[in-house]
Amino acid sequence: MPNVFFVTQGQTYSFECRDGYIWAPNPSNAELKKFFVKSISDKVFWRNVELVKAGDVIIHYAGVLNGGISAISQATTNCYKSPITEELFMIANMGIPGVGVWPPEGGRRVDCNYVELQNKMQIKIFKNDILELKNSKYSQYHVGNSAFNVKGGVNQGYLYELEKPLAYIFIEEAIKNNSYLKNYEFISEIFSNLKSELQ
Repeated sequence: MPNVFFVTQGQTYSFECRDGYIWAPNPSNAELKKFFVKSISDKVFWRNVELVKAGDVIIHYAGVLNGGISAISQATTNCYKSPITEELFMIANMGIPGVGVWPPEGGRRVDCNYVELQNKMQIKIFKNDILELKNSKYSQYHVGNSAFNVKGGVNQGYLYELEKPLAYIFIEEAIKNNSYLKNYEFISEIFSNLKSELQ
């Protein structure tokens, strides 16, 4: 079964969605390390991009101000090496908080086909589900690799593998509020597979 990932994009959502990709710097890049006071070896949310395979599903969070969960996509490629895009480089050099200064080389990219939600979903409506999950067998909190913190909010980072119960709940709610999503085979299939696995 394909894996499901949760990506937090904020200011980068509009053009990553437009051009159909996700991108993150490589934490091992020597050039990048110059811009950080402390070690960036723990930036697992960047390294996670290397885990994405063609066929995996990604839930896109554009931030509170941009509407919350805004799209679902399917990866059309495995992760591959890629230089930073011009728009990402411009944002980095403007010093927007949360983006940082990234060198032009040493990135990782996955191409994906976005399906945008007409009715977007704020993460706060899932707070109780997130808090309940942290005590379940599916929780990834103990390894520090969850998209969500112990208060039910979104962790600052980029890409995380999504716990299956949350993936199911998010996709179910997205379909409920955007019925046209059922017409996309990859969305219907991942929803059905998650339902079967969790029963």
